[in-house]
Amino acid sequence: MAGEELLLDALQPIVDLVQPALLKLSVLVGGIFGLYLLLLFFRVHYERKKVRILQDIRYDLDKLNIHFDISTSKQRKTRFKRIVDFFRFPSRK
Repeated sequence: MAGEELLLDALQPIVDLVQPALLKLSVLVGGIFGLYLLLLFFRVHYERKKVRILQDIRYDLDKLNIHFDISTSKQRKTRFKRIVDFFRFPSRK
């Protein structure tokens, strides 16, 4: 027990010297990490907002294409349909 107390008394000045540096380092790392999480949250929020706007635009374009009888994004062409369209003569209107 006495040896442990002697060791702790000998290490106390070193601990007092390193403790403020560790405290500043933990605040700096914690601050950067917290800022990173905050920026990540905002990025995800705005990306979701952007995707929602793009989906609305695609919906509006699909409605316009249906109105004007043009193919929409929902009407995907299969490989067979693409091959047939490739060899088909252009229609004359």
